[in-house]
Amino acid sequence: PNKTSSSEDSTTNKNRTIQAMPLSWSRAHINGLLQQLGRSKVGFDIVINCDCVYEPLYGKSWHLLNETIDELLKVNPQCVVLSSMERRAADGIDNFLEEMRNME
Repeated sequence: PNKTSSSEDSTTNKNRTIQAMPLSWSRAHINGLLQQLGRSKVGFDIVINCDCVYEPLYGKSWHLLNETIDELLKVNPQCVVLSSMERRAADGIDNFLEEMRNME
């Protein structure tokens, strides 16, 4: 659902919305979602993901998460990506971050 802040005057907040949406991680899926939302040229301003990297549970699916983040940043280099993770033994976070640093 779309939500707008009630603390701002509604005339200044007309075009600002927050949407939470599920996404299958891949370049194709993110491009499809951007097209579906009419945001193919502008992308998103902010992307948040939480607890998405934990190899014992999710395997190395973080490769696809990195591809998705990379694609989002190609569409909008100003996009802010906030990733939150809990550190655990053998979590794979160091590998995730290293791969992210080396992406073009």
